[in-house]
Amino acid sequence: GSSADAVMKIWDVGTGQEMSTISFKASGRNARLIAISPDSRNVVTTEGSLQFWRLPEGTLERSIELNAPPNGAIGAEMLPAFSPDGKLLAVVGEGGNFVQIRDASTGAPVVRLAHGGPMGIGGCRFAEDGKKCVTSGIDGIARVWEVPSGRALSPALQQGGDILAG
Repeated sequence: GSSADAVMKIWDVGTGQEMSTISFKASGRNARLIAISPDSRNVVTTEGSLQFWRLPEGTLERSIELNAPPNGAIGAEMLPAFSPDGKLLAVVGEGGNFVQIRDASTGAPVVRLAHGGPMGIGGCRFAEDGKKCVTSGIDGIARVWEVPSGRALSPALQQGGDILAG
């Protein structure tokens, strides 16, 4: 797609004050999906690549190609999610049917959670202790995982309708 100038603003919801402004070239491939680290020092965006931004400077620290599904495809809409301690990051994997847990400081893969199911991933959220996470599928199936081993802690949990963690 064509590139265009775009701006992302980060606000402190408690005070209503602008914390940072980040300028970037929008590819038009996917809408930017955003997660802010628990310490509010980093923002991660996904748009075909995983981009790590430093706050409050708004500088791009690194970008890692994800081979994520194109806009509108299965799994393309999963928000990235930080673990409560900010050390791990969950993003949708290539093809949209698994979650990749990555080291939040380097972006390196830690473990792949093979959620499965034909409809793709709706979301992933970590437990408060960061030692477990749940993946949710657009097909109404949820799974609980041990982190960082990737061991499934439950069978597929069927729910009626879509489950979109977030």
